[in-house]
Amino acid sequence: MCKKLISVFLTLMISVFALSACGGNRLSDSDMDIYEKIHTYYSKMESYSANVTFSCFSNKTENKYTAEQKAMGNDKFFIKVSNPDSTLSVTTIANGAKTKTLTDGTDYSVTVPTADTTNLLFVNNFFKTYYSSEETYLAVNGAGKGNVTVLETDISPKSANSAKVSLSVSNKTLAPVNLTVYDMGGKVVLSAEFSNFQYNDKSVTDSDFTTD
Repeated sequence: MCKKLISVFLTLMISVFALSACGGNRLSDSDMDIYEKIHTYYSKMESYSANVTFSCFSNKTENKYTAEQKAMGNDKFFIKVSNPDSTLSVTTIANGAKTKTLTDGTDYSVTVPTADTTNLLFVNNFFKTYYSSEETYLAVNGAGKGNVTVLETDISPKSANSAKVSLSVSNKTLAPVNLTVYDMGGKVVLSAEFSNFQYNDKSVTDSDFTTD
């Protein structure tokens, strides 16, 4: 199950979710303030880069990976994933029209038309999913005190292994902290931690997303 989930991502919690962003619960003024800051911040994000450490859970096993991630707009993605137990790494590049996957250090590569799938490991695509979903939730943990705000949304289309996804955002820096994917039963199937997040990274250019 874990390998299947990773293949979907490559082609392509901190608190209980007690408040609904689209339901009848009223947010406090401080909660709304941090929510509006997050919305403004990410609506103006044109590109970013980050390092990601993520774990994929299947039955009683846990597989850990590290990744270098770049993104631009809503349809350009670059991710280089490494397994600490292997010298090989896999790079996937999507530019909207095509998706290319290559195994570094080998001659193997494949380029296919980009499928209509969600690249859930990417922050910009999380917000695209969040704002287009009819089922979204918001939990604020210590607003204004350096803690986090957690946003959660349904994944569309849902599958047995990916039904909901949440993103924790630092209330202080607004940078992503943790992204978590849940299965239909509410179990965590993937957990990713972000570091070295560079907002509107000028070093990220169109040349990073070449699939030719």
